[in-house]
Amino acid sequence: ATRYRLPEPVRSTLLLRYYHDLEPIEIARREGVPGGTVRWRIKRGLALLRERLDESAGGDGRSWGLLLLPLARAEGSVAASVAGPTA
Repeated sequence: ATRYRLPEPVRSTLLLRYYHDLEPIEIARREGVPGGTVRWRIKRGLALLRERLDESAGGDGRSWGLLLLPLARAEGSVAASVAGPTA
């Protein structure tokens, strides 16, 4: 389970963005960091999630990406962000 845990501060940034539905600018204000830093953390965190999902699916992103399609209908959803171009 710990091998799938994202490193901080990437993990907490993704939680603020997708669980608490905060915009990057609000996260930047709360964290006291530049907006670019928050956007990089989000981008890096989603990339790490994709890598780990690919690894657990035997390197085939299509298998887990298809599972996220029903959740990805909402614009800006974390499922759409994680699935990226595979969905």
